[in-house]
Amino acid sequence: MNYTAHPDRTAGNGRGGWTLLELLVVIAIVGLLAVISIPVTRMFARDDLRAAARTIHTMLRAARMYAMTHNVEAAVVYSLDYPFQRAEDGTGYFDPLEDTILTDPAQLPNLVPLTVRAIRSAAVMYRLPDDFNAVPIFPEGISRGGVNYKQENDLAQAPHWPGTGTFVPTPNAGDFVALPQGYVMPLVEPYDDSFSQYANSVDVVLGVSLYAVDGGLPAYDPVTRAFLMEYNRQMEFPAFGQPNLDRIGMRPVYVYPMAVDIVVRPDGTHRLSFDRTLIRPYIAHVFNPDGSLKVRVQGKERYRIMVAPDPEALPEERVLEIPVQGNEGVVRFAAMGISIEINRATGAVRLNL
Repeated sequence: MNYTAHPDRTAGNGRGGWTLLELLVVIAIVGLLAVISIPVTRMFARDDLRAAARTIHTMLRAARMYAMTHNVEAAVVYSLDYPFQRAEDGTGYFDPLEDTILTDPAQLPNLVPLTVRAIRSAAVMYRLPDDFNAVPIFPEGISRGGVNYKQENDLAQAPHWPGTGTFVPTPNAGDFVALPQGYVMPLVEPYDDSFSQYANSVDVVLGVSLYAVDGGLPAYDPVTRAFLMEYNRQMEFPAFGQPNLDRIGMRPVYVYPMAVDIVVRPDGTHRLSFDRTLIRPYIAHVFNPDGSLKVRVQGKERYRIMVAPDPEALPEERVLEIPVQGNEGVVRFAAMGISIEINRATGAVRLNL
């Protein structure tokens, strides 16, 4: 004998479709989940942003402390994104980041996205004494810049070595640490918080972009390109009377990315052993032995940097809309980022959460 839970629904006579009530219930549940998921997603995104900012903040404080403790120059050295991709046939092609908000002023009136580079990772390092002679081997065709920051005609130009020195990883803390995925430190000069909260333009709120992609980078031969991948003189184009990097307290340094080996000579003396072909220019925040920030242009007391979502993230993930009370339909914009402030004279670092 066969029994069915619903006598009016016989086997093989399935029900096709939903009732209106069932559809309304499903739509209501989906809508409720969507409303709940938006603030939860933003909460996790904010946590990742704080983690990225704390990473840079901790490294800056560690470099300052190392400089004062060991009476040397110490730095937070930064590594940029890699603007080349590999095609299926194995050939490489130039594919820089395209900003989802900012446009290239050189392409106006056409609205062409600004191609930029951003900091993806950082490491704490210290400067070797110059008498160790850790001088880089410059590839053929790269000229060496003068002591000052003034731009010269040749873009394939490296910084002056005696004025920068060579930095190596600090013991147990010198490896490059990547920022959380989706977050970077853009090469921009952020506005102060009071300005950004009342900006009425989305592009203005992001600050002043200091470095677009070097158009000559893809044209360099592979050796020159590798040498200048983390720093080139385009970053030093003077703006408002000072080099671009100095507007955020940075400067070029040379980096040997590995631990330095100590070799004992037959006479019992010691020497350092390293592969000079691995020494390349990078950008960094450098602290003096007294803990102050080392800059080339005086007159500015505080420097601000910002940790923010990736330049290729959706605009709504990079900028917040703030309704203006008492003005219906009027909004102001604020950057979805966390700023870090460095005092030049003392080197004190403050995280503005």
